[in-house]
Amino acid sequence: MKNKLIGMDFAVEVVQAVLLTGYLEDEKPVSLLIIASPESGKTTATRNANVSVRSDGHGEELAVALTDTTGKGLLRIVREHPRASHVIFNDLSITAGHKSHVVKYLFGVISAMTEEGLSKIADPGGISSYDGEGVKGIIGCITPRLARDQRFIWNQTGLTTRMLPFFYEQGVNIQLKVRRYHAGLLYSNRPDGTRSLVIPLKKMPVHVREDYREQILELANGVAKKLSKEGATRKNADYKELGYRRIDQFLSLAKAHSLLTHPGDDEPRVHRVNVEFLRKLARFVSFHKPEDLEELSSSSDSDE
Repeated sequence: MKNKLIGMDFAVEVVQAVLLTGYLEDEKPVSLLIIASPESGKTTATRNANVSVRSDGHGEELAVALTDTTGKGLLRIVREHPRASHVIFNDLSITAGHKSHVVKYLFGVISAMTEEGLSKIADPGGISSYDGEGVKGIIGCITPRLARDQRFIWNQTGLTTRMLPFFYEQGVNIQLKVRRYHAGLLYSNRPDGTRSLVIPLKKMPVHVREDYREQILELANGVAKKLSKEGATRKNADYKELGYRRIDQFLSLAKAHSLLTHPGDDEPRVHRVNVEFLRKLARFVSFHKPEDLEELSSSSDSDE
């Protein structure tokens, strides 16, 4: 039976926009942390989003999906997949199962790759140069308990605070439909609402007009305040996000989403629908409280 996603159009759309941030001129790829309970379609959503068509008509994946890896394995993947914008960890918790020094090295490579980017690596085998392909984002899938557990290395190293959390749950109606589907009782020829992902042949500049920048700034500041409240604990009561990272992430996502909704624009620019996409997304940005996907469909194509 084909693994069909039901009620997950918006989740797929979010992953598609994140993947396209790797094809923006002068922007770093946004990294995403997908938080949801087991059997909620995290891995299937990333797999469906990662199927795309290049603008010249050839199929291509924007990301390399992994079950597990080590630091050395990740370096090899970066070298062998220069056009990939992201690396997907289908289950981030599996990476914590190695010996301590192996896990620390892996997350050191991830931090370098997602922040300043890999440049040159010297090891007993020689010197490897990464040039332009050394900066990549990651998409990690994780359960709510492990996302909050401060004992794990993704929290100890601050990796999760540098990622954009996307915390969702499936509503009752979606769960009922999924159960009937798995029982072979739900038949539908209706296509899903996700868009085909068209990859630009080169990194694209995207214009954002000033009033949209103001709206994006307001949304990003609101998200930073929410995450600051969530991050404050008895041990760290003064925790506060300044919001700079969230502003960069939201601006990149607005631009990338415009490449998704308007792939044929001669002069790519952010449209109203792209700002509305961010408004929806902001509801899901949390480490502690999931948002219900129940009535949320993918963004419409309405414009100014």
